[in-house]
Amino acid sequence: MSEDVVLVERIGAVLRLSINRPAKRNALSTAVRQGLADGLARAAADDAIRVVLITGEGQHFSAGADITELAVRTVEDAGWPTLQIGNVIESIGKPVIAELRGYTLGGAMEMALACTFRVGSDDLRWGFPEIQLGVFPASGGTQRLPRIVGEARALELVLTGRQGDAEEALRLGLITECVPPERLRECSLALAEKLAGLLPAAVRVATDAVRRAADMSRHDGLDYERRLYALLWAGERGTRSGVQEWVDHRAR
Repeated sequence: MSEDVVLVERIGAVLRLSINRPAKRNALSTAVRQGLADGLARAAADDAIRVVLITGEGQHFSAGADITELAVRTVEDAGWPTLQIGNVIESIGKPVIAELRGYTLGGAMEMALACTFRVGSDDLRWGFPEIQLGVFPASGGTQRLPRIVGEARALELVLTGRQGDAEEALRLGLITECVPPERLRECSLALAEKLAGLLPAAVRVATDAVRRAADMSRHDGLDYERRLYALLWAGERGTRSGVQEWVDHRAR
């Protein structure tokens, strides 16, 4: 684990990963991406970890890609990156919450789009400025952003590269909650602990069903939803026991 650039904190069933490059506005260097990937892999492998929180030290979540690394990136690095952190986030099968404040730009905002929830503070400044460098948001931005805000708004954000504030992010659905900076950690942790108290299998299949909806026809989506529901209800041993035990536990 690259603990110098990614701090790791275990809080009950929650694993908190904090980007630790405040002097560089938490720029997403290769070491940072690897540190986050290592933490996510740890969460995926540990059944006792139910939720992951990703945040940044200091006043900003992350100003995006490390420009010094972009200057020496090869065609192979750009087109076939060895690590797509957004894909890693979506693949671990557990909720991931992005705790956003200050500058959350470019690749950092793209990474946040892959998270299950995004909680933002009042001082949030977000955007996709890549077009101003002669490129575009190619770490999942052109695919995940339209699914949240719609094609027309996504094109406007991508092609202007403008920055938005917390109020607009909340209105567009880019964040699910907006709180004062001093309450950001408290509120995101409360959400994480609430998710951690749910049946993990139910959280996983419900998330999968929602995320697959845009990739299927209505008929196929409804069929997929019912099949997932039946598998969840049956439980691992082909009975209702797993779900029923959880219901009984919650009732006590």
